[in-house]
Amino acid sequence: RCGGVGFTTSRSAPVILCCSCTATAGDRHGKGWTEGRDGGVGVADIGCDFRALADRVRERTTTALLVMNTRSTSGFETFHSYAPFDRPLGNMLGSVRAKELNLMLHDLARERNVSIVDNDAIAAELGATHLPDGVHNSATMQAELRREILHILRGRGIAGFAARPSH
Repeated sequence: RCGGVGFTTSRSAPVILCCSCTATAGDRHGKGWTEGRDGGVGVADIGCDFRALADRVRERTTTALLVMNTRSTSGFETFHSYAPFDRPLGNMLGSVRAKELNLMLHDLARERNVSIVDNDAIAAELGATHLPDGVHNSATMQAELRREILHILRGRGIAGFAARPSH
């Protein structure tokens, strides 16, 4: 059931960066984004696809894999109770689905040596003002994400991303 994975990269590509998106990561069949709703794809299927991608990359190259997780809180949801929502909550609420996706990515990181660019944690540290329209990052948020990516690449020893010598 892991048929949604394609592979097109040079053997010399040092890094592949994937993004995990709440609404579209599971939309490989052009259907709804939740398992059971409109025949869509669930978090387990998305995890299967990411594992297959990691395995295929490792078969062909030593390319580092980075996955940017999704934001699980935005400051725009103000639920006092989850009681009115059908179960599972991940099929009803994007923030819950995002948390499920992020947990799956942590499993992937542990199982397949994939680095997570922790968009969620950085956003939580900076606050909801850095997602001013609910979709696009502020310049500050973008700069922090770039710093985190550079930190990961340096930590992995990827050629061309070493720290610059200070003079």
